[in-house]
Amino acid sequence: MSAQSDPKKIVGMALTVIGLLLLAFGVIKGIASPSDVDENKGINLIGTNKTNDLKLDALAVIIGWLAILIGPALWFGETPTVIRKAAGR
Repeated sequence: MSAQSDPKKIVGMALTVIGLLLLAFGVIKGIASPSDVDENKGINLIGTNKTNDLKLDALAVIIGWLAILIGPALWFGETPTVIRKAAGR
């Protein structure tokens, strides 16, 4: 039996998959949406700089990226060897 519990692995897998889906959604929505800044016609941006509101695509990218960072750490349960050696442990 592994040293890591099964619920922890399941949460890690779920976070990784959800993170990938959110990141893909945000990027695809940003690419597919028309440009809303006049001087940048033809350039699609994620989010907006007209207001301080956080748009759905930008929020999806942020949450997706955080889930991608946390998910594999919970899923695999250990630090990669290269990072462990660099840290001196």
